[in-house]
Amino acid sequence: SKRYLIENFDTFLPAIIDDPNAWLRITPENRAELIMAKAEMGQGVQTAFAQIVADELFLPFESVDVIMPDTTLMPADFGTAGSTSVSTMYPVLQKAAARAREILKAEAAKLLNTTPETIAVQDGVIVVEGRRTEHTYGSLIGGKQIVVESGDTPAPIKAVSDHSVIGKPKPRVDIPAKVNGSARYGYDARMEGMKFGKVLRPPTLGATLKNVEVSAAEKSPGVLQIVRDGDFVGVIAETQEAANAAINLIAATWNERSPLLQQSDIDSMLTPGGFEGETIAEAGNADSAMRAAATAIEADYASPLAAHAALEPQGALASVRQENREWIAEVWTATQSPTTSLAEIASAIGLKAEQVILHNNFLGGGFGRKIVLESSSEAARLSKASGLPVRVNWDREEEFQ
Repeated sequence: SKRYLIENFDTFLPAIIDDPNAWLRITPENRAELIMAKAEMGQGVQTAFAQIVADELFLPFESVDVIMPDTTLMPADFGTAGSTSVSTMYPVLQKAAARAREILKAEAAKLLNTTPETIAVQDGVIVVEGRRTEHTYGSLIGGKQIVVESGDTPAPIKAVSDHSVIGKPKPRVDIPAKVNGSARYGYDARMEGMKFGKVLRPPTLGATLKNVEVSAAEKSPGVLQIVRDGDFVGVIAETQEAANAAINLIAATWNERSPLLQQSDIDSMLTPGGFEGETIAEAGNADSAMRAAATAIEADYASPLAAHAALEPQGALASVRQENREWIAEVWTATQSPTTSLAEIASAIGLKAEQVILHNNFLGGGFGRKIVLESSSEAARLSKASGLPVRVNWDREEEFQ
């Protein structure tokens, strides 16, 4: 998608790269809460990030809790894609945790009437000249923001040779919830009073709505409302079964592309043009070897267009409402890019991005397909039109179509 640009990472990174409060919270119980910006879709980044923070804070790995991505907490982020989560976030979290550690050591030094140079940390406990004290990160700052002074010198980063958590085998932090069934995926979003939505799909790519007749769907049992906005037609019903039945009763005619898109059209779109490769390494003389060869074999290799067949189809729950005469949209979903999805939801329902809150759950697979998540905007449109919380979950047929 053109909306996904990895270069956007640099637009937010410099301002908050080492601000501990952007990524970390210390609780009174001496635990570190790590605010995730990246999506967990089975690749294990929650565990990797917890290892980075634990090592730099000199905390036990088990004392780091991971908070799922939430746009009320997390900084803007370009998305989770291309296996870049650890490579891009490693220095960010490392510097933020190191800065938090040094600030808290300075606080401890003031409290104990000594200098920061005499302070060390062992398992989150303040140590003075080798003697453990009763003070911890939690007792020093627990529940409060870390006070960051402008002009602070960069905090020293732990030497690789001193790592006790990074690079060591650790249990995946997401596994217990996935085993005991408490893990929440985008499909699992629920709230009291929630209704169920289904959206009318065009039969072929590029088709636009010509005529629609919804009277039969309106009379279908369990249907609460039919929403029509241009080419967008959706059903809101008491149950998922009622929504599914009603959408099949809508009679629609479409202006379809003529001729329909063919495989040859797709092939022409995918044919590289004007692309110059990059030479990674060069050895020998391939041209000379080819000319001297007794037999030359030439072949073209192509991969067909493939479906991003994630185990979990996309889904979202939206509650669009007015509070103190101001519109607010709250969405629970599973997206690879909360920041991108937030902007798309706002655009779909005519709100500003700051009026949208997005809570991101576990993803049951993504593979790039969930960078853009249509179900979030669809649920928001149906919710705003009805004034009710509405869940839109795509089924497998919709994903493949």
